[in-house]
Amino acid sequence: MKNGICLKCSGTDVRSLLTNDWREARSGPLMLKHHADPEAFWDKETTYYKLCTWACFDCGYVEFYMEDFKTTPANISGYWWD
Repeated sequence: MKNGICLKCSGTDVRSLLTNDWREARSGPLMLKHHADPEAFWDKETTYYKLCTWACFDCGYVEFYMEDFKTTPANISGYWWD
């Protein structure tokens, strides 16, 4: 998808979209929430990653990718989960 070709229909009208989380009054980028130890009850060491969206405007197929997942987690201050 990131190369401009849809993986589903091979269409070429593929665009990167801004995707926001609109669940609360203060919206922010759509995030992926990752717990280092999901079995932990209290200290889950939660990390958030921003998601970027790619969509095919020929067939409607949508994919999400983690943005900068190899470098640093997202700065989440000021969003609804603060």
